[in-house]
Amino acid sequence: MALGCFALLGIAMAVAQTTTTHIVDRGETLASIAQRYGTTEARIIELNPDAAQYVYVGMELTIPTSDAATAAPATTLQSTPRQQTYTQPAEVEETTTTAQSASSTQSYIPSASTSSSSEERKDMWYRIFYNAISFDSVDKSGTYGFGWTVSPWEIASEFRGGFDFSLGWNLGLGGKDNEGCFVGLGPAFSYYISDNVNVLIPIDVCCSVIFGHDEEGDDKTFTSWGMQIAPQLYLGHKFGIFFGPQLTIGFSKGSDTEFGFRAGIFF
Repeated sequence: MALGCFALLGIAMAVAQTTTTHIVDRGETLASIAQRYGTTEARIIELNPDAAQYVYVGMELTIPTSDAATAAPATTLQSTPRQQTYTQPAEVEETTTTAQSASSTQSYIPSASTSSSSEERKDMWYRIFYNAISFDSVDKSGTYGFGWTVSPWEIASEFRGGFDFSLGWNLGLGGKDNEGCFVGLGPAFSYYISDNVNVLIPIDVCCSVIFGHDEEGDDKTFTSWGMQIAPQLYLGHKFGIFFGPQLTIGFSKGSDTEFGFRAGIFF
């Protein structure tokens, strides 16, 4: 009686299904892992439902094995993977469902180098600039200043949106009658030609204050409103230079539409 029990126990152990753990390595797919362990993709997916969608490097898979399967074939397949061929049994093809076949074709191993460089692109700029409203009177219409532009919103793959702030001043650069300052605020758009070449387009509503003199020579403050559109080419990654034309459209009485430029450094 005892001998019969031991015999039955031995037979049960021989056919009992066991599992092992496999860590996915670069270049492996669900099909190659199933081939290596002498099982099927469907059986692996049964024990690892997440593998139906994709597998990735470092993923831990539970692999079904049996005591009847020896380690020698697996070792041979591992040592000479390019010399091995594998024919899927007919019964496996019959039992594999359409959904499982589709999911196995979606399995992939992402490369470590596939991270998008767009994640490292600059989306905030601090700048120091020289701004001239008119080419005809660069000294009189010119102002020094600083600005801040941010474009955190992705509109398209290379096109982003945000807003711009600028502050400039002229401390008698073209004479005391031209002393003043201006402030601008509005939306901004950026387009990356490459990682180091970017086109930035701020569209600011500006208020300018000029401390001058009236016709009688008395001190008088002149305030004007307008809009500046200044497409600029930025060259550099973390820091660099920028330059570009500038169109100023006056809203106030007596303000003209003028064409100038803006240039400086950013960081």
